[in-house]
Amino acid sequence: MRTLRTLLAAALVAVTVNNAVADSSDRYVGGDISMLTYYEESNAIYYDTDGIQITDLLSYFSEQNLNVMRVRLFHDYTYASDDDQDSGARQDLDYVVALGKRIKDAGFAFMLDFHYSDTWADPTSQWIPKAWEGLSDDVMCDSIYNYTVMVLETLNNAGATPDFIQIGNEITYGMLWDSQSSASTSKKYYAGTTSTTSTNYTRFVNFLTYAAKACREKCSDAQIVLHTERTPNSTYLKNFYSDMASVDYDIIGLSYYPFYHGTLSTLESTLTVLESNFDKDIMIVEYGFPMTYWPSDATYSTSYFSDYNCESDADGNGAFTAALIEMLEDHEQVTGLFWWFMESNEYNNSWDNGEYVRPSTGWYNVSLFNNATGYALASMPLLQTFIGLSSTSTSTETTDGDTYTLYFIDDASWGTVNVALYDSDWNFMYNTFWNNDATPSGVAMTACCTEGDYTVYKYSFTYDEEEGDPTYLIFFSDGGTSQTGNLTPTNGASYNSSGKVSNSATYTCDREDEEEDSDESLYVYFVDDGTYSWTSICIVCYDGSWNQICGTSWSSSSTMTEYCTTTDGYPVYIWTYSDASTTPTYIQFFNDGGYGDGNQTDSFTFTNGATYSYSGVVEASFDCASTGISTPATANDNEAVRYYNIKGQYIGNSTDNTPRGLYIDSKGTKVLVK
Repeated sequence: MRTLRTLLAAALVAVTVNNAVADSSDRYVGGDISMLTYYEESNAIYYDTDGIQITDLLSYFSEQNLNVMRVRLFHDYTYASDDDQDSGARQDLDYVVALGKRIKDAGFAFMLDFHYSDTWADPTSQWIPKAWEGLSDDVMCDSIYNYTVMVLETLNNAGATPDFIQIGNEITYGMLWDSQSSASTSKKYYAGTTSTTSTNYTRFVNFLTYAAKACREKCSDAQIVLHTERTPNSTYLKNFYSDMASVDYDIIGLSYYPFYHGTLSTLESTLTVLESNFDKDIMIVEYGFPMTYWPSDATYSTSYFSDYNCESDADGNGAFTAALIEMLEDHEQVTGLFWWFMESNEYNNSWDNGEYVRPSTGWYNVSLFNNATGYALASMPLLQTFIGLSSTSTSTETTDGDTYTLYFIDDASWGTVNVALYDSDWNFMYNTFWNNDATPSGVAMTACCTEGDYTVYKYSFTYDEEEGDPTYLIFFSDGGTSQTGNLTPTNGASYNSSGKVSNSATYTCDREDEEEDSDESLYVYFVDDGTYSWTSICIVCYDGSWNQICGTSWSSSSTMTEYCTTTDGYPVYIWTYSDASTTPTYIQFFNDGGYGDGNQTDSFTFTNGATYSYSGVVEASFDCASTGISTPATANDNEAVRYYNIKGQYIGNSTDNTPRGLYIDSKGTKVLVK
């Protein structure tokens, strides 16, 4: 297990605003939530400071008026050590795309943190990704550029465009030193007046230049951050950012953990030096204060923070956070404050899939939730004061007119239910009870559709805008038993009997009637483009927990049937999944029925009607009237055309016994041999 110092150093947040000095309306406050999806999947239970269960953490953060969230990205975390993965180094591009889109859809600004490593990157470890080992510095620059472009294009296409981009993580002493196996630090960069003549300096600046170039090209509106963590050493930081004068960036990013970096006066001195020398906004991109016990490897003991002793005062981190924000008010160039690993919470976690241990067990004690109870800490409502709001301010969700619509999934016995609505002070509002002896069809709760074996009811109520929105909502099954808990009403949310909430404005089974008569089978298309022979295929389906629920071979007697022939001459096959009782979540295809023959596609989320080629490329739909591939041709009847495979290797000409398939001739034209 990595030490607390190393793990904290590995985190970073990238946030920026304009270089001009900003007022409170230009400020950002939020934090890193890179582990949120894992915590949700492990069934962690969160409560607010009043003990009311939080059913959607992003919605809760919005209610707390936080306005930016950050997620880190590793190149290929599967090469990270087990300990590093256990402690949270496990975010790949697919994960970041999904969480980034949720962040954007929820109305937050999105910060992307490039680690440019397979594992934690920090001042003690800046290891080259496994895929880049052995590359020259020039090729490394190209790899950084192309990788950054690919990531940003993928996020843009998914609707998860970053607003803030950090190129490297805690790069105080450079980046991409060497491989993990050799662990050489000989390529470290050290800031100072002579560094600009060193090879390591030139190498480091070139890497940053190529990363920044990709960011400007693909996310021109995003701001770029250079993040360091030598907060107690203002001289070093002054030298560092002076050395970076030729790098295209917008924001100075700092880490500030009091137990590693010193008192508020130390931070303030460093801020003053940076403000006096650089026309840049400054962000405290990583911050945290202990919840209970003091870190065992802390540089500064509790005596330095006697007024905020977390060991004797459960609200010590709240008191220190309030003092920090008060101090930052005097530094107008400081436009961001971000809490690292704010979602960490071990309360009720199952972590029972065997893949990971608890990521914060034994080392991390600086989140915004109590690991033992799941309660939000005193610092949570204070963060919004950094952007000029009261600590008691809460966001009010806007509804269409004065009507709320909620969906209830009857997955237990909801024959009778009471609904109670309250204002923010827990005063009862509105006479909207569902009577104990009433039936759903006779009251405001009406059946809208079925979801599998369950009935889904729609419940709408109106309220007097002058009286205000309801803040809390409680459901009681059978007139008082099986209380679900106290839930903040979210317009369009789906509630099941256990009180779970899914924030969806339209419930998934609430579809148009004409869809009921459509073909409900699940199917995929296969395009036999001839590159491989799909004369036999193994199709394996899995449920959401990766349990196999089907395994089908493509043979002359199987369900794989010919669908059509494209205008290019490709035969197209269709495979139908007919078991209506289950729906596959993941699907894999194996050419020639072999698991180890090399023609396995990736594991895809099942998409109904998608088109899969031999390489696993997926399209949302298929049209047999496609065109665009030329047929074999010769300049005259006596001249042969040379054919190359898709990797550029010569395989023969038109006079040879060339196998059918898709090729590229010597002129670069795609040619189909039928």
